[in-house]
Amino acid sequence: MQKQPQQQNHHMVDKKILGSKKGFIFGPFIGDLYWEAFRFAPYAISLKKRFPYHHLIVFTRPRSFDLYGHYASVLVPLVIKEGMYVEDCFKLKAYDVKEYKGLCRYIRKVYSNLYDITDHYTPQIQNFMYKVKWQYPRKYMEYDFVPRKKNQGIINEVYGELDNIVLTTRSDIKMDNYNVIQMKDFLNDIDKFINSSQCSWVGCLLIMLKKCKFVISNFDDNLAKFSLLVNTPVITEKETYSDDAIYLLNPLKTSYIKCENYKEGVEKYENNIRS
Repeated sequence: MQKQPQQQNHHMVDKKILGSKKGFIFGPFIGDLYWEAFRFAPYAISLKKRFPYHHLIVFTRPRSFDLYGHYASVLVPLVIKEGMYVEDCFKLKAYDVKEYKGLCRYIRKVYSNLYDITDHYTPQIQNFMYKVKWQYPRKYMEYDFVPRKKNQGIINEVYGELDNIVLTTRSDIKMDNYNVIQMKDFLNDIDKFINSSQCSWVGCLLIMLKKCKFVISNFDDNLAKFSLLVNTPVITEKETYSDDAIYLLNPLKTSYIKCENYKEGVEKYENNIRS
């Protein structure tokens, strides 16, 4: 596993934070993207809001930088060879725990020389702990994601003229009153703009979801799950997840509509808006 040089995030201008040496380290995070978005990054955001003059130092894969975005003082890229491992909750299957612990020691050593580290948060991945959902307290989760500014610029460039946007995983949906964008087309549209370390497809997706009227997707896909985390309604057709299962994925109590046909779901959504 290759360790790359640190990458600074220069959005901080407050003199108190610039003059502070206190900091929190988060990571390395090696596991599933959705677990990072739901069960790890929101705790970092919560700590940053409670201790605004502490630096937030994050060690994770570049795809995830914008889960921390505006709140991070330092973003350290963790490079993992794609295809070598399978993401599984807080860990990678077949990943050497000794190497993971070595990464933990490495990041602590490097940044302890630069900051007064108040605490270091890294998921436990040994034995059954890798699948313990709430290693960090639910009451201190903040889902107020604020991606870095370049992501907003990309969405403005590509979709700035559109309104009534609906993002979907489906390829067969067409509606006269909405601009329907398939997820695969969205990723293709933004791909040519993801050309620097100051943006990511995850950052663009978070901003795009906030721009959407609703999403059409089932809950076995991360699109629906991420939609809940940014409070964008979801229409789900022939859903196999129970209401109880969706409740556990829905900390913001985002609205969702189960239906047999998406047209029925859209009609319910529009009726709810009118009422």
